[in-house]
Order: sequence, then C-alpha cells, then structure tokens
Amino acid sequence: MGGTPAARGGRPRGGGGVRAAAGDRRRVRARPRSAAVAEVARGEIWQFAFPRPDRRRPVLVLTRQDMIGRLATVTVAPLTTTIRGAASEVVVGTEVGLKQPSAINLHHVATVPRAGLRSYVGTVPGDLMLRVRDALLFALGFAGPPYV
Repeated sequence: MGGTPAARGGRPRGGGGVRAAAGDRRRVRARPRSAAVAEVARGEIWQFAFPRPDRRRPVLVLTRQDMIGRLATVTVAPLTTTIRGAASEVVVGTEVGLKQPSAINLHHVATVPRAGLRSYVGTVPGDLMLRVRDALLFALGFAGPPYV
C-alpha cells in the first residue's frame, strides 16, 4: 500500500486542527512529544510501557544514533528506583530529568518498538554515558578477559 497515511485510512502527521484529507472533517489532536512524531537520540531517557507484570517506566536509549532512524526498534536499558549498587548499574538523578535518583539497570537491556517510547524525560550527559558503556560491558561479561 502506498500513498499518504490519510489515503491508507490512517492519521496524517501534524499538529492539532489539521484535516486528514479534503472533505474529511475529522480533526487530528496535538500529541505529546513521542517517538512516533519526534526523533529519538542515543542517551535520551523516555517513558516506555512494558507488558505486565512490569509497568510504565523510564528507559535509556542505547541504540547507535546512525541506526535509530533505520530501525523500528531500539535497544534500551530500564531505570529503577531500587538502587542495589551493582557494577551493572549507573545511578542518575534529577540532573537528567528524573523526579528521584534511579539506577540505569544494564542487566535488563531490552529491544522495544521505537513507537512505544511515549514521553521524553531527559538526556544523560556524555561522561555518564561512558559509565553506562562500562556497566554494559560488565553486565555482558566483556569487561575483561577471559571472554567466555
């Protein structure tokens, strides 16, 4: 199927008050910044609703920037307010847009639909992303020899 979203029966992209097609009286509501309408970047924290028994929680986008626009999925690390002090965690706080200190949990990395990222929370600075890299290597067993 080709054509515009409106021609395929879907909603057009755009802000509130934009008509779907000539003669179509439906109005399109303005949506909050979500991955479906905004660019996602590596190092950003977004809200994502995991299936039950989990819940909606913030996640850190880990996918390489050059691949984000090419893939329908992104690799993320969930954040949790349960801080264990493990080497596979990086603790972040209000400086990245969170309401309370949380741990980026690199033992629970997941690949999720990019369109499921719902609302932008904040961005992790470069120095903390280096710590995320080290924690991810540790979580996957690549922090040092032997690589078994």
